[in-house]
Amino acid sequence: MKQTKADTRLSKMLEPSGKDISFVYFDLDEGLCIERAEGDPYKLNIVLVFNPGANAEAAADAADEVAGKIDVAIRARLATDASIALGACFAISEDDISVSKARVLTQWRLEHMTLRAADPEQLGPPAV
Repeated sequence: MKQTKADTRLSKMLEPSGKDISFVYFDLDEGLCIERAEGDPYKLNIVLVFNPGANAEAAADAADEVAGKIDVAIRARLATDASIALGACFAISEDDISVSKARVLTQWRLEHMTLRAADPEQLGPPAV
């Protein structure tokens, strides 16, 4: 993702969504360790987890909008790299993702963005 700068694009797209998206997970090949033939791309899904808060429907709509924009942008960036194929980018509520599912996904760390901004509603888990 670094070669195509898709990681940088993802970061930039998530910055204004700090209050909407609490976690970002990558699902690479559905968590399976697969032997790859030359030219066989990895299958990547991006999972955006949002806090439903007091208005779950509005939170879901906002997260779905972010997911749609990210899907288009990352798909365009990865089009130049045949080693990764984006399957989907979708949003799911914190209430709907199980701990067992989260364990098989790879969490994309957001701390670097959290530390960079002074806004308390920046990306990352909600304050306890």
